[in-house]
Amino acid sequence: MSLKVEELNVGPGASVLNAGNPEVLATVLSGDGAGPLRSDCDEQLLISLPFTSAVKLHSLSILGG
Repeated sequence: MSLKVEELNVGPGASVLNAGNPEVLATVLSGDGAGPLRSDCDEQLLISLPFTSAVKLHSLSILGG
């Protein structure tokens, strides 16, 4: 089963580390796609997504546009 990020009930407090533009995370999660989320130092981004209810997550696929 695939769900879009809008359907996952991500709560407030989502954050990203190692991003040169962390303010873009909110627009990426809302689906507005204001621009790419870019790392400031290496190829890794550490994204924290707090869920509002219990979630059993098998895998996560992030697609760029």
